[in-house]
Amino acid sequence: MGALLILDTSATPVDGSVIMCHLDEKLRMLRLRLYPSPRLEELDRPEITYSMTNEDYDGRLIFKGVITYIINDATTGEFDDCPVMKFVRGFTFILP
Repeated sequence: MGALLILDTSATPVDGSVIMCHLDEKLRMLRLRLYPSPRLEELDRPEITYSMTNEDYDGRLIFKGVITYIINDATTGEFDDCPVMKFVRGFTFILP
């Protein structure tokens, strides 16, 4: 909780990349799977998938970038193995 996400908007996603996208008008963090067929997976429940077709790129799916780093606060002694986005007004994405 409270992790800082580093989003690279110029990176090309590959199989297994954690991406940020708008899916059905909701901002989401999902894992991209390309094999055996293109789909997006929920991070905490990989059995929930969203198949991807050419029609998805006409508005249903808007790619924002690849999450390259997740930075956690080490002073709390917690490790967030299932990061969840927390939106803060004025939040700035940092590119590597």
